[in-house]
Amino acid sequence: MRTLSVLAFVCFTGPLLAQTAEVEPNDSKATATVVAGFAAGQTITGASTSASTTGLDYFDITMAPAAPGIYRHQLAITSATPGFTGTLRGLNQTGGSVGACPALGTSPAIGTTDNTAQTSSSGSVPPYMNAWYGFGAGERLYYRVAGTSATTSSYTATLSSTAVTPVVIPGSFNAGTLTIQTVGQTTVDTDIILLDANYQTVITSEGAASNDDEHCTLAGATSTVLQSRLTRALAPGTYYLGISGYDLKNNLVAPTDDDFILGTVMDFPGLVCTSSTGINSDRDFQISDGTNTYTSTAAVSSMYFEVQWYQISVGGGGFLTICEPGQAGVINCPCANPPVAGGKGCNNSAATGGASIVATGSANTAADTLVFTSSAQTANGTTIILQGNSLVSGGAGAPFGQGVRCVGGTLKRLYVKSPGGTGGVSAPSGADASVSTRSAALGDPIAAGSTRYYMAYYRDPIVLGGCAASATFNATQGLQINWQ
Repeated sequence: MRTLSVLAFVCFTGPLLAQTAEVEPNDSKATATVVAGFAAGQTITGASTSASTTGLDYFDITMAPAAPGIYRHQLAITSATPGFTGTLRGLNQTGGSVGACPALGTSPAIGTTDNTAQTSSSGSVPPYMNAWYGFGAGERLYYRVAGTSATTSSYTATLSSTAVTPVVIPGSFNAGTLTIQTVGQTTVDTDIILLDANYQTVITSEGAASNDDEHCTLAGATSTVLQSRLTRALAPGTYYLGISGYDLKNNLVAPTDDDFILGTVMDFPGLVCTSSTGINSDRDFQISDGTNTYTSTAAVSSMYFEVQWYQISVGGGGFLTICEPGQAGVINCPCANPPVAGGKGCNNSAATGGASIVATGSANTAADTLVFTSSAQTANGTTIILQGNSLVSGGAGAPFGQGVRCVGGTLKRLYVKSPGGTGGVSAPSGADASVSTRSAALGDPIAAGSTRYYMAYYRDPIVLGGCAASATFNATQGLQINWQ
């Protein structure tokens, strides 16, 4: 190792970019080189020709604050002599034993032993990269670089950061007990965590709202179940669900209903990371409040150390997406025009990737504030919000113009709107009657506890190949709404 000065330079087109060099001795957390206000584009430099105690380079990193949100940070090592290994550091947990089913309610403790939380690999993109997720609050972490006898050149670790947009789970779940699980959805060893609207880990009487392995007692199993099951009582609000392969880490001890209570924890709050390198691994999951159930169909990891993020709404009636063409038993789009992503109807002649409908507000017959918003239609295409009280072919749907219709039974055209070139509409709006009032006026009064199905269909004047010339309309996916 060598001691280098701290360098900084100003770029005409961006913020101050800095290089922080190791300052010896820095072979432990206690002597770690401090890196403050670390931001994308900045670097850490050093040298090491040993992986022994005296050859380890520790860095105490504090990230630069950012607007609240989810950010993926990557710190990648480059060198003229490859072979350096980067690790994120953490602490051990005590109170359990490997391979044992802990007594339900066992509370572990955080130890004082420096543990490896994540190890870089030559197989990642970019190579020798470590990654974690922060939330804009200036999280702090320990990072270590170790060399070998062959790493005779210095190294540079460069930070990159990307804002992550969570996938919005359609609709809303009822407040109260919510169960989130990968059990029965995948065979992959998973880990899950639930954050509140402020990106803080939800804490309940069981401890942190996280789960590595479903507890063997709750599973009725004699051996460890490697999939996850998290059951928590939740108040109304917005939540963020993180799903990864084993082992996901934050700074909190394992909750009392987790089967695996030996995982490494991070030294400081405000970040989440995983040691999983499982690219293309299946991480499908299911969410249920006992009445409404959402099941994912394509939650697949795409890169090393990935945590996949989803946004969940709790409160009001349950709004669940249905009738996604080509998924979960629904027929394919009739014009060879599948949507480009989930939560949408068939692609249209404007090539928007498919139109979608979402619901906000409360589906409550005593205080109906329900509003539908559809988007990504064709410009100036008249749009109709359609309601039904049953499903076509059990939810499999039927061809409907250039789209698929699953809404069936007693059909009511609730609202007719023009997007006026914006490609989207909201209803009810202005002087429109509420959904429940409008439905009653059309001869279909909605009782509390009943279910209705909704979609939007719209003019799509250019008919794609494979469809009849008369198929000059298209449709969004559908929504199932359970009225309270």
